[in-house]
Amino acid sequence: MPIAIVGAPGTGVMELLNALPTALLAAGLPRTCGLSAAPALDPHPPFELVLLCGLPRTRADPQAQHIDTRLRQALDACGRPYAVVYGDSAAQRIHSAVQAIAHHQQAGFNPPTSQTPWQWQCEKCSDAACEHRLFSSLLKTGSVRP
Repeated sequence: MPIAIVGAPGTGVMELLNALPTALLAAGLPRTCGLSAAPALDPHPPFELVLLCGLPRTRADPQAQHIDTRLRQALDACGRPYAVVYGDSAAQRIHSAVQAIAHHQQAGFNPPTSQTPWQWQCEKCSDAACEHRLFSSLLKTGSVRP
């Protein structure tokens, strides 16, 4: 499974690229993962999964934030399956990446459907806008008696 690793400068892309093969082996995951730090924004790249290294919580660099935002927008626009890898330390990022790869291998990739994604609606919400959406959607479906 070809995997691309991308991220803004300072997010540990190369560190993750170098450490991940050993971590995948230790986790008992198939060694068929091809890892690359190559750009993953081509509309038809050979990658099944993209790992996006998220910004550290302490990072306040506006340029890195801009690059991170642009990467996310580009990945969303081309419909590429990706997982964001977070962690304050290299070990946490590696652990997060291994979990994302394991999940992707077990679940497989299901292409997005045209269905509206599920949205949380709780019965004890005091948000007026939330209540309005809830009752409006019930009226549209005819599930409320006149």
